Amino acid sequence: MQHTIEVTQEAFESIVGDTTPLVSMSAGSGVERLEYTIKGVRLEAVINYHSSRPITQYYIQDINA
Repeated sequence: MQHTIEVTQEAFESIVGDTTPLVSMSAGSGVERLEYTIKGVRLEAVINYHSSRPITQYYIQDINA
């Protein structure tokens, strides 16, 4: 995703709710990306499986970029 900002898990979940990802893809090598579009705004969860426990980072489209 281009022009995004990282957000907290709580903010991400409050926007996404129980929406199913529109695109679910593996970026290979232990990374998974889940993409959502909610009311025209793109969101993405990136799950990194390289550490002993998965780490997830959350991003939302920067509408000012």
